[in-house]
Amino acid sequence: PPARARSLATCACYARLCLGIHRTGEAYRLVLSASDSCDLGQFLSESNAARSAASHGEHEAATAAAARALSLYRGELLAEDGPLEWVEAQRIWVAALRESMAAIVAGGHVRAERYREAVDVCEATLLDRPYADELWRHLISANRERGDLAAAGWAQTRYHRVLAELDV
Repeated sequence: PPARARSLATCACYARLCLGIHRTGEAYRLVLSASDSCDLGQFLSESNAARSAASHGEHEAATAAAARALSLYRGELLAEDGPLEWVEAQRIWVAALRESMAAIVAGGHVRAERYREAVDVCEATLLDRPYADELWRHLISANRERGDLAAAGWAQTRYHRVLAELDV
């Protein structure tokens, strides 16, 4: 009956408003209040802080901000929604930003002679981003500097395989 349909539509509208979802034309958007937080928003904010600090030569501040950004990274953007054409460019951008933050953190660890931490960051990121040239270089360097020549050699071998795969 029409009365039930209107009642259901009213309930749905009320639920959207309570959740902060607003209609804009044919689309809906989530509007966060000042007290709400969004891990992606925080990730982007910390990433911007890290890039700004790095561009000013403030390596410790860049490393700290990049580490905070990495701690906020939750994986592929909207992965649970499957292959969405409209979000693919954002997924690629966020993944590349995560790679950039990992490189800043790994570089900071190498400069501070925290080689094990550099190795951990590189290995974790290379699982998802195997073509991250800078991370391979940090991984090989960190393993060499900590005296693990076998691990450095194995990383070098894996890196060469990636380059061969790319025909470089």
